[in-house]
Amino acid sequence: MPLEITFTPSSIGDPDVIEWSRDKDMTSVTHGNQSFKKLFSISGSVSVGVKIRKNGAII
Repeated sequence: MPLEITFTPSSIGDPDVIEWSRDKDMTSVTHGNQSFKKLFSISGSVSVGVKIRKNGAII
């Protein structure tokens, strides 16, 4: 089941990469100052600080 997370795109560096900063429910992803939502399919554990491309691919 896709996980809905809220994230913001990075304002510096690769515009297609964001910094993952999760809350206790692993549903809040924040970086920068522009928020929007997108569905991601995430399996297994995802650590704080992992970078994710805006298309959902973990890098």
